[in-house]
Parts: sequence; structure tokens; C-alpha cells
Amino acid sequence: MKNVINGGVTEVIDFEGMPRGVIIGNRDYSDVAWCPCCGAAFRKDDKDNWGRKECFYCGQALKWPEEK
Repeated sequence: MKNVINGGVTEVIDFEGMPRGVIIGNRDYSDVAWCPCCGAAFRKDDKDNWGRKECFYCGQALKWPEEK
């Protein structure tokens, strides 16, 4: 769970049951992945963010596909 400030109102969001698999871009966006919960972008050339275990923005646990 994480507290999120939303327009001056604090709400508690429970991430259980939310999708965990990152959304990998295709074609022109093959070097970008997005958080399935908040849409935060992860770029392949940013080694601090690519492959993180949780989203740097919303805190959702992330599941990355296996590298081929």
C-alpha cells in the first residue's frame, strides 16, 4: 500500500491484484517499457531504472520479461 496525494485528499491504494507485468514497447518504442499501474516510462539506456523491482513513481512491484 502507498499513500497518494490527490488534489489535497489522501487516499490509500492497495496494489494487490493489480497487473505487475511491464508493458514493453514495440517497433519505434522497443527501448521503452511502461509501468502497468501508473504508466511511468523506463528507458533501456537508463540502467538505474530499466529492470527495477518496483516502480520509481507509484511503488508497484514489477515483473519483467526474460531477456532473449
